[in-house]
Amino acid sequence: LEIAKQLTLIENKMFCSISAEELLNQNFTTKKLHLNLSPNIQRSVLFTNLLSDYVIESILQPGLSLKQRAHILKCWLKVSISCLYLRNFNSLASIMTSLQSFLISRVHKIWSLLSTKYKDLFQYLTSIIHPEKNYHIYRKKIREFLNSSLEDNLDIPIVPYLSLFLQDLTFVVDGNPNYRVNKNSFLEQKLINFDKYLKITKIISDLQTLQVAYTDVGELGSTYNSKTDAIVRSQTIKTLKSYNQEFSTETNTDTFVDMFDIAGVPSFQELILLEIWKVKQINMKEDDRAWKLSCEVQPREE
Repeated sequence: LEIAKQLTLIENKMFCSISAEELLNQNFTTKKLHLNLSPNIQRSVLFTNLLSDYVIESILQPGLSLKQRAHILKCWLKVSISCLYLRNFNSLASIMTSLQSFLISRVHKIWSLLSTKYKDLFQYLTSIIHPEKNYHIYRKKIREFLNSSLEDNLDIPIVPYLSLFLQDLTFVVDGNPNYRVNKNSFLEQKLINFDKYLKITKIISDLQTLQVAYTDVGELGSTYNSKTDAIVRSQTIKTLKSYNQEFSTETNTDTFVDMFDIAGVPSFQELILLEIWKVKQINMKEDDRAWKLSCEVQPREE
């Protein structure tokens, strides 16, 4: 839970730093990377990728028994469900992408040690961030948060799945022409394709609406919204109870009340960043390290 809290604060700070200019004119794409026009987006994407690599390394690292590897996998599932309760969909997607990767899924020895409870939890978390029907479950949840912000005037802190916003923007920009021909005129007249730019505006507007910072309990002031806090608490407790009924778990919802009292722990955040960076350095020195480790745990012939 504490890992999820600190991940959420790290990710939220990067997400809230993204400006509209970084999202325009495909400034975030690879072809413009050298121009450094989207530093906050690149920083967030980098962190997401490094977190995924770290999850894989933690499970496949040398010198562990199968039981220890299974325990680490279960820990990441617990971190993921905590991220979901905290509305941190970006870390959730990063972790679950790693657990679904072939590097981990092929090692049946580890998965065989998981109880039905954890296998069900894995399937549940996978369904939240799943490309099926264009991520319809995740998009439905995000739409609910957007509606709450617009209709109920609630500022609910959240970390959305940033890569999906970038994917939607790329799809709109590449899939629609800037101009269209006026068929009602005998002149070769070009008209601005307003539909395209309205779609771009809508995507960026939704992202900006979701840019709400989490409140540090040590710095509560006039910006603290008790109405918002009460409603979000109620929604999360309802989600917990629904999850308990679906999977017959014995989670006590009262123990999750402190999820809303997120306090930044700079030393812990520094440790997280340091450990993730170490894995990056290791992977830079050794090609295909993750694949080699996966094959060591479970050889290909098996």
